[in-house]
Amino acid sequence: MEAQDSLLLFTQTTQAFTDATTTEADQLNAAIAQVEEVFARLGLEIPETVEDFNKLVLGLDKTSKSGVNAFFALSDISDEFEKFLGAQTENIEAVEEQTESTKEATKEVKALSPAIAKAFDVQPVLNMQQAVAELFGQQFDGAFKT
Repeated sequence: MEAQDSLLLFTQTTQAFTDATTTEADQLNAAIAQVEEVFARLGLEIPETVEDFNKLVLGLDKTSKSGVNAFFALSDISDEFEKFLGAQTENIEAVEEQTESTKEATKEVKALSPAIAKAFDVQPVLNMQQAVAELFGQQFDGAFKT
């Protein structure tokens, strides 16, 4: 019992130290790396949902050594797996938000395109250059030659 209490105290102290000395981003990156490493080592695909993760863990053959090892490895990363999924969801939402912003910006540019084209319409300038060229008897080919 005393050994279990010591181990629990050590684990809590280590976690408190880690929480206090690393940023949230560092903790998330470490969780993602740990999830990816465990699944790669086990030769398993990372589930897309917590429910699929739970089904995987509960469905392991715990009568074999490899099943027991996989059970413990996956059980150890259950908290990290939830962080991993949260990060995936946030990334998807960020991409969707960026895509929506890009669509809106594209619509605005398309709406402004006629005004922009009119503002940068060079035809009146070219017409004036041609008229001046003709006035001075020069050949006009779209620009004055010097």
